[in-house]
Amino acid sequence: MTDVFAILGYGVPKDITTDENYRTYLSIVFNHIYQESAGKEAVIIPCGGKTSCVPPFTGTEAGAMISYFRSLVKRPFVKEATKRWKFIAEDRSISSLENFVFLSEILVREKITKGRMTIFCDATRARRMKIVARRVFPKVKCTIVGIDFDVSHARYIGAEAIAKKEKVALQESLHVLSSPELLMEHHQLFEGKLRFLRARAKQGVAHPDAVAEWLKHPSKIELVESITKKKK
Repeated sequence: MTDVFAILGYGVPKDITTDENYRTYLSIVFNHIYQESAGKEAVIIPCGGKTSCVPPFTGTEAGAMISYFRSLVKRPFVKEATKRWKFIAEDRSISSLENFVFLSEILVREKITKGRMTIFCDATRARRMKIVARRVFPKVKCTIVGIDFDVSHARYIGAEAIAKKEKVALQESLHVLSSPELLMEHHQLFEGKLRFLRARAKQGVAHPDAVAEWLKHPSKIELVESITKKKK
């Protein structure tokens, strides 16, 4: 049985080879996959779409991760052991929930509807991802591997704040999965989030501060409308 690995992305870095968080994250993921699948067939599915907040907003999270992985597998001392690995980009999603929704479509297309899959994510989201995975992939045995790679401001907002954020995100995810209409509204909300973050970046606001502002605002739709209509 082919090993399947999904990797949840976290934005589109300006240069993934010099991004400390991404390098740490993907290096640990690579070693985990290598430990499990050196010399074997493996399907590796990095997940994430066009979420860049830096003009011209090109590239995808999945594309950036595959590019970095290809540089790792080309190294002479691992090249032979990784030659049977297959990379598939899930490059449509703009949220963690959509990672799973579009990943499920890839699994069906690739006829991977049973068996087991390892999913890598940020350690602070591991519990939420485990619960959502059971809902989205009922016939696939999912192992969630949380990796504590983030050393940015977002990682140190405190355990209570992280727990509150995760609780809200989990409730939203389970609710949204109950209907296609809600899933569409979820997508529209995250499109609004992207517009907001890009507008704040243009106004010179640091990304972590813009994210914190987004999370704290009681009416995110109103926030998008008010900020994106402003002129610098």
